[in-house]
Amino acid sequence: MSITQRIDLDGATEIDWTNLPWGQAESPEILRRLQRSFQLAQEVGRIGLFEIDMRTGVTYANPVFFEHFGMPRDRMCLSAEELRRMVHPDDRAAMRSFLLEMTHSIDLGGVEFRAITAAGDVRWISVRSRVERDADGAAVMAYGIQQDITDRRTAEDEVRFIASHDILTGLANRKLFQDVLKRQMPSASDNRPAGLILIDLDLFKQVNDTLGHPIGDALLRAAAGRLKSLLPTDALAARLGGDEFAIWLPGSSSAVADALADRIVNLFRRPFLLLGNVVEISASAGVAVAPHDASDPDMLMRVADLALYSAKTAGRSGWRRFDPGMDNAARERQQMTQDLRRALALGALRLDYQPLVGAGSRSVAGFEALVRWDRPGHGLVPPDQFIPLAEATGLMVSIGEWVLNAAIHEAMRWPESLRIAVNLSFRQLEDGDRLVAAVAAALAESGLNPGRLELELTENGLTQAGPDSMRHLHRLRALGVRIAIDDFGTGHSSLSRLLDFPFDSIKVDKSFVAGLGTNEKAGALVRSIAALARSLNVNAVAEGVETPEQAMLARHDGFTQIQGYLISRPMAGGAIDAYLQALDTAKSQNGTL
Repeated sequence: MSITQRIDLDGATEIDWTNLPWGQAESPEILRRLQRSFQLAQEVGRIGLFEIDMRTGVTYANPVFFEHFGMPRDRMCLSAEELRRMVHPDDRAAMRSFLLEMTHSIDLGGVEFRAITAAGDVRWISVRSRVERDADGAAVMAYGIQQDITDRRTAEDEVRFIASHDILTGLANRKLFQDVLKRQMPSASDNRPAGLILIDLDLFKQVNDTLGHPIGDALLRAAAGRLKSLLPTDALAARLGGDEFAIWLPGSSSAVADALADRIVNLFRRPFLLLGNVVEISASAGVAVAPHDASDPDMLMRVADLALYSAKTAGRSGWRRFDPGMDNAARERQQMTQDLRRALALGALRLDYQPLVGAGSRSVAGFEALVRWDRPGHGLVPPDQFIPLAEATGLMVSIGEWVLNAAIHEAMRWPESLRIAVNLSFRQLEDGDRLVAAVAAALAESGLNPGRLELELTENGLTQAGPDSMRHLHRLRALGVRIAIDDFGTGHSSLSRLLDFPFDSIKVDKSFVAGLGTNEKAGALVRSIAALARSLNVNAVAEGVETPEQAMLARHDGFTQIQGYLISRPMAGGAIDAYLQALDTAKSQNGTL
């Protein structure tokens, strides 16, 4: 039994029931009902039916078929050339291959292609067809069904895009970027090098914490837009995660990569206007070139990251090309980190103490605890080398707690009139709950009067600690301890910080004190800070006082306390008793210091 479908010239689908084995009178009525149901199924399912005369190339089809191509439903047929023009140019070769295969195959074949509608839109079409042959086996007629699958293909494309791209910025994600590097990097050569640039947004966390995640997200999108605006042909930009971006430059020389890194850094110095907020940040970049710097993707990423680290430690808003010395420096940092971790575990760190004295009376007001590390085989490591390392590696919180406890217990041996000053890292202030708990526990365990403890935080540290820093400082102040802002004048905070929190002391950085008597601008700044401290009714401390003239000018300008080598170099805890006794002896003999 067979049912042959044909398309009449009026476009209506009919069924030829000649020779059907149903002789009953009701058979034509049953078939008409089946025909109506079949037509309804075509319309509801949006199924196009067609027949192609393989000898003439003319296609006959139902109304839904023509509707898929944006053509009038009352069309009856179309020529082979019309059909060819409706196939997207990029898919015509595939369509020709399908038609050729169909003429030689007896199986049901299928193809998916993009069609250009009469209105110029692009739609995805799926076709399944079979060929009818004559007695000699020649293809005479192709017939089949057609569906519009645009929605399905769009959804599939979206899924593929999500799997390979960062949704927030639209850039490639880490997986796609790494796949491209693995695929393209083997073709890099000395004659045709390839560049890799890693980019990190400076102070992004501060923007995100201070202005909120909507501004942070807007900043990431705007940053991606700026990167894309600079991309050369064939380059690939990716967001690796957080505020880290990468650019792959196949077939680009080191000079091209260097020039692009420089343009990126300069472009990111321009402010961003985000949701009504003017946001100023900067970018740091690291550059590496294959195969000169590395021969495999993982190593290339590593050396580019070393270059980025070098750029950030040099002061941000800059870029660096990788050189082998960076690798040596990274290995030394790793070894130093291990040694520092071991020193902390074994109790090999120690504290020195430097006195703070009254600017006029020169009587000792207290001591500042300064952590020291005598690294085996290397000697005394300067604090400006191992403190940033401890902050970067997460060791600073543990070191800070050790310093706090050791200093408080040392201060318990001193006269009640002397205070102990302990430096805080912004890393400690970031974990405010842990810091407040550590201070409370140290005070309770030692029995130290809270008023004798002064916690110092640098102005830069206060800026880096984020929006909750003031809340944590108020919690510390509620314990009864004093709070000082250190290295004042070197950071980027506004004077409103001094209004947000009632600091007990403002310590002017030694770089300004060094200019007293020789640099009029430095002197003017120092005097203005001292006047500000007086108006706020807080101590003004001059750090780094090394000459009698500096001490005299500091006292004249209104500083209440001074600290520096003129008074004393830092000393071990065991030397403090002798130091205080010597001062008492000198005072009793001379009547003054």
